[in-house]
Amino acid sequence: MLISLISHKTFNIISLTLNLINVASASKNAPEILKRTGLYNEFDAISCGLDITKSKPDPEVFLVAANKLGVKYEDCLDIRY
Repeated sequence: MLISLISHKTFNIISLTLNLINVASASKNAPEILKRTGLYNEFDAISCGLDITKSKPDPEVFLVAANKLGVKYEDCLDIRY
């Protein structure tokens, strides 16, 4: 997956290749929604309400996500929208 970030002030273009992508959702329906939309196989891992005992704002879903990807939480970038 390639993400291009454009800074309008300096007109710099930065390209970043992401090797590990995860969906972290407190919803127990996340896997089913991703399957129905055809996006399920686009992610390296999915962590959702089925994997956790505490919901947001507790960081458990993000810690589980990092663990599933085999990386340290501190090395992750969380992008929300």
